[in-house]
Amino acid sequence: MLLLTDEMRLPALQRSFCIWLEKIREETSGRPNIKEQLADSKGEISTWTEVVRAALGRANHTWPSLFQAIAEDWGTGGPKDGKKAQPQWRGVLGILQRTLGSTGVLLYPSHPTLAPHHREPFMLPLNFTYTAIFNALGLPVTQVPLGLASNGLPMGIQVVGGLKMDRLTLAVAADLERAFGGWRCPAEIL
Repeated sequence: MLLLTDEMRLPALQRSFCIWLEKIREETSGRPNIKEQLADSKGEISTWTEVVRAALGRANHTWPSLFQAIAEDWGTGGPKDGKKAQPQWRGVLGILQRTLGSTGVLLYPSHPTLAPHHREPFMLPLNFTYTAIFNALGLPVTQVPLGLASNGLPMGIQVVGGLKMDRLTLAVAADLERAFGGWRCPAEIL
């Protein structure tokens, strides 16, 4: 198999959260928002009241759903001049599609650190965008286990392909898994 590699800098991925949020809004426009859904379509929850309840251990909703409600609160504004902005996600998808085509893949971290401790992701809630951006763009991604780090934590990477190139991401993932040893049990099972 011929392998040509290039390091690629994609400044647009620094805006992954905003792009993800924009795409989610587009996909869900005309549907009940998350705050209505959490209130069983009987009005809306009070996001910040629910956050306080959750912090006190009296949550009615999960932290991820509350973070989504907060994101919804933050992003309700639009362009101040009344003009409709060209969606950012289209530009990022275009760049990735031109770069990857039908034969390229992007190896991209699944998370900015090794496996986080339990509940640690709640303190860094935007780290999910390492995977969410490609989901929002509709690109195929295959997660590859790469073995264990020296401290025993699992390592992995995601293989991102161009549109409808699932078979390519799966083939590359299988090769990487074979080369690096794939999944290993991080601890002895009793």
